[in-house]
Amino acid sequence: MKLNDAKLYPLLREMEQEGLVEKEVEEKEIGPSRKIIRITEKGTKEFEKWLVGDDGESNLGRPRYDFFKALPFLVKFNFCHDLDNENILRKVSAQRLIHEKKLEDLCRLEKR
Repeated sequence: MKLNDAKLYPLLREMEQEGLVEKEVEEKEIGPSRKIIRITEKGTKEFEKWLVGDDGESNLGRPRYDFFKALPFLVKFNFCHDLDNENILRKVSAQRLIHEKKLEDLCRLEKR
């Protein structure tokens, strides 16, 4: 999914309505006003919940044409520095099991 203004601003507005972010408008003497978006405490908690969660990480039924759509775990992995070591190990171990199973399936098919 390409992110452009037509997608970004409705998403930010929705996130603001849900209390995940807050917007401040900074007026300037010269030029357009500046919008500053900050994550709220609720937004931080939801981000952590998403990061720790396993939703969509199984790779089942994912398209093969887009690397990050095909491997949504990698999107979350970019933020693993925000997790404790126990959660990082749990998530990486779960991915290892998923890919070992895929490899076993491929090897079994190859032997046919």
